[in-house]
Amino acid sequence: MDGPCATQLTAAVSCVDADPATCACYTQPFNETLVTDFGGAYRTTMAFEIPGSDEFCTTANENVCTKLEATGECCCSAEINEWLTCSFESDWSPQFGAGDCAFSQCSAAAEGGGGGSSMLIIIIAVVVTVVLCCCCCCCGCYYYRRKRRAAEAAANESTSKDVRESESVHSSYLPVTNQSSLVHYLFHPSRIADQARGRFGAFLGGPGC
Repeated sequence: MDGPCATQLTAAVSCVDADPATCACYTQPFNETLVTDFGGAYRTTMAFEIPGSDEFCTTANENVCTKLEATGECCCSAEINEWLTCSFESDWSPQFGAGDCAFSQCSAAAEGGGGGSSMLIIIIAVVVTVVLCCCCCCCGCYYYRRKRRAAEAAANESTSKDVRESESVHSSYLPVTNQSSLVHYLFHPSRIADQARGRFGAFLGGPGC
């Protein structure tokens, strides 16, 4: 192993090879895939950003961190991070004209990268929560208004029924409903004759004729 970061690379590979069972998440031979996979992730950035710009360094960190997270990071994280730090500062950035672009550690890149996977997940979760809250509020308002209208309709129907029953009872006690009919009923000749016969019969001490 040679290059400006040979010491850090040897330490990372030795750590992984020392515990194959625990470090099974990494593809073997690790001494080759480590350089190929992470170096390729860094170089991919040049297809989208200009080396030397802030956007290039941010995107390069995101690409490398995505690759690292995809492995599962089952072991030797400290040794691998030391090698990545050295590779950014002493190998890849000088080689591709990216200036002093440094490895900012994957957790820091996710927090400040402006579009990292963790931040994207948080944004999606917030949006989904807001949408669900809005839907619940709308459904609640609709249900409340519908229930209120049903209660008002039931109350109006009950009031109308009470009014109809009251009018029916009132009309049963008042067979004569207007003045002309009342006068006709009180002064009808047959009624006057019945009253006269009743009074004459009472005067004679017997039933009316």
